Amino acid sequence: MKGGYFAPPSIIWLTITLIVIAVALYEEDGMVRLYGEDYVRYMSKTPFLILLPKKIESILLYPTKKILKSCKPQKSIEYFIVLTIYYLILTFLSIAYNIFLNLNLY
Repeated sequence: MKGGYFAPPSIIWLTITLIVIAVALYEEDGMVRLYGEDYVRYMSKTPFLILLPKKIESILLYPTKKILKSCKPQKSIEYFIVLTIYYLILTFLSIAYNIFLNLNLY
């Protein structure tokens, strides 16, 4: 359609995914406050959302570890910073991928 801007579907999916992750992290913090050490032990034995190989998990957590010096945000501002950085990284990769596709179509 001419004369308008529509966000690429990848941006919409990225936004929804990061919202789901943010809600899951918020709920996880609530569970830690409610159940304490029992829930922390449970978290150490189970993956967050999906099971990933350790190598992929360490690659995905690299930005968080570099920024916060830990694997998991502890404060609201840290959650905001980490999710914003991942959003920017994934948006950049999505845009670069779309440009790459468009360059190869012609």
